[in-house]
Amino acid sequence: MNYEIKRPETYQIAEALKLAMIVFTEFEMPDYEDEAFANFTLGMGSENMFVAVDEESVIGMINERGGGHVSMLFVDKKYHRKGIATALLNAIIDDLKSRGIFAVTLNSSPYGIPFYEKFGFKATSEMQHKDGFLYLPMEYIM
Repeated sequence: MNYEIKRPETYQIAEALKLAMIVFTEFEMPDYEDEAFANFTLGMGSENMFVAVDEESVIGMINERGGGHVSMLFVDKKYHRKGIATALLNAIIDDLKSRGIFAVTLNSSPYGIPFYEKFGFKATSEMQHKDGFLYLPMEYIM
C-alpha cells in the first residue's frame, strides 16, 4: 500500500475534517449520547494536523491541540489495520519531540482503547462520561 504522511495542503484540511466526521459517526457515535455529535463538531480543529494521503485522497488524519494532546485520529474504514493510524501517531510524536514535548495525552473512545494500549498508551484515570462522550484519558511517555 502506497500512502504519504504529511502536513495537509489547505484544500486537504476540509477533506480531513470530513473524513473525521464520517469515521466518528460510524465507529464512535454508537457509544455516545446524541449531544456528543454536536460537541464533536464544535471541537473539530486543525491546529497541528498531519494527513495520510493515498494518491490524492485523504485516507487518515491526526490533530494535536497543543501541549501534546491529540484531539482526533481517524482513518477511512477501507484502510483500517494497515498501519496508517500508527504512522500518523508516529508523525505527531516526532513533531512533539522536536518541540521538546515528551508525553502525548488523549481521551480514547471505547473503540480506540485496544489500538492505543497496543501502541503503549496507559490509562491515567477511570472511564469518564462528559458532554455525551464516554472516554478513557490516556498518556504515552516517549
